[in-house]
Amino acid sequence: MGYSGNGTSCENINECAVGTDNCHEDAACLDTDGSYECSCNEGYSGNGVACEST
Repeated sequence: MGYSGNGTSCENINECAVGTDNCHEDAACLDTDGSYECSCNEGYSGNGVACEST
């Protein structure tokens, strides 16, 4: 998704807030400009989309 608008005025979409991210349930979602990042919570390892208990 990234942005919404009319082509003249665009706004960042917070994928974390609207639930369109694909972060693992044991990961934190961080909204970035035009995208988002996932990182596994403490006690878990992985890329944020897939997290396993350590």
